[in-house]
Amino acid sequence: MKNKIFVLMLVFGLLFITGCKEKTNDNNNDDDKQTNNPTELEMPIIEMDKEYYNVGDKIGFKLENYDSLDLFNITFDDQYAVKFNDDGTITARRNGEYTVTLSLKEDTSKNIALDFKVYKSSFALDSTTTIIAVGDKVEVWVYDFNGLYETKNEDFNYTVDNTDIATIKNGVLTALGIGTVTVTATSKYNPLVKSNLSIRVGDTTSEFMIRPSVELAKIKVGEILPFTMTAGQDPAKFKWLCDDSEIARTTKYDTCVEVSGVAEGKAYITCYNEEDPTIKTKYLITVEGEIEVDYRKRLVELAYDQIGIKEGLKPNGEYDNDTKFGRWYGNNGEPWCATFVSWVWYHAGLSTKLLLKYQGCTAGMEWCKEQGIFKTKEEYTPTTGDIVFFQSSSVYNGVSSHTGIVAHCDGEYIYTIEGNRSNRVDVWRIKVDNTRIIGYGIPNYPGLKDYDDFAWIKEQQPDGSYLWTNVSAGDSTT
Repeated sequence: MKNKIFVLMLVFGLLFITGCKEKTNDNNNDDDKQTNNPTELEMPIIEMDKEYYNVGDKIGFKLENYDSLDLFNITFDDQYAVKFNDDGTITARRNGEYTVTLSLKEDTSKNIALDFKVYKSSFALDSTTTIIAVGDKVEVWVYDFNGLYETKNEDFNYTVDNTDIATIKNGVLTALGIGTVTVTATSKYNPLVKSNLSIRVGDTTSEFMIRPSVELAKIKVGEILPFTMTAGQDPAKFKWLCDDSEIARTTKYDTCVEVSGVAEGKAYITCYNEEDPTIKTKYLITVEGEIEVDYRKRLVELAYDQIGIKEGLKPNGEYDNDTKFGRWYGNNGEPWCATFVSWVWYHAGLSTKLLLKYQGCTAGMEWCKEQGIFKTKEEYTPTTGDIVFFQSSSVYNGVSSHTGIVAHCDGEYIYTIEGNRSNRVDVWRIKVDNTRIIGYGIPNYPGLKDYDDFAWIKEQQPDGSYLWTNVSAGDSTT
């Protein structure tokens, strides 16, 4: 019995050893198979480490199924978009939209392309003006959003470095004390994106500045905005320029300081002393909305204010066509009837889209014809604010030699204000059928349709005189 048990134990033992050997051989075969046929590499899953970048930011990646960027080749569609640094980092170099491709070095067919954007980190601030008086207010804003992640002024926080000099709220700075304050605009999304602007709160008795009569220099189309000048400056010594005369217009700047709103928008007014151009400043005008204006009255009144102006004289006593109208136009010393009309039109705050700024009478007349606003004297009775064109002879040859502004027409006569008739600005009475009249430019005036017709200009004065000088059919128009 004992012998049988021993034999059975021996058989089971041999079977166990054989099975183990077979299993070991099978495992060895699997290992050999894995070594000769490696697992296929996975397609990379990668994201950019930020939603967006600013110029100067380091660019990184989030890897999901690989351990290191060293496994990849990294290329950009624009070689100037980024900078590869010596320490292995990548820095955004300029703003724009780009694509980066990461390819496995071991198998370049395994790659991923990622689109990303880089925005500017620098920007400029601007303000209504840079020098103000205590109690004044100015607006501060980002000058140009092009290339910025931020898209509006509300995307920035505005602060000042000295609240004793000024405070700022919602982009409006209020001056409290004399001194210089620094305004800082900081992005609400990235504290490293910021810019500064200095504003001077000055002493009006010693520092030059211009101050509008309306807070923040905000007016409507048709309004005239007076300015005061500090430090005892004389307005007559200053030159006034506008960077967009179709938005705002300097007016009457030889006698006082005024700016008129022409169309909605913003425009800078620059004011400087002609004798010392270092004495200068600028102010932003904002024109929004409009008021109803009698532009015809404004035009004729301004023309009437110029009565009595004569051109200059040469040493020999001859007239030389030297006038403020020619100096303004930029071609002084030439016949100036048309520059007079253009000067008055411009300084009345009327758009040059409604009447050409012209020095040649024929050019002005032809422009009116092209715009469909010209009528001959035979087909039209003029009215206040029309532009009259004359010829030099009674036979029309297509050439106009003189021009002026109609102040009034009573059906028999027109009463005009003209420059360079008898070398001066004056009022003239002319028969409506005068052989020298060709016709009229009829501007499409904005504003009020009911207007002052200036009938008073023809009436006899208390001393028995008249404001006008009579013109016969044969009189010269130059």
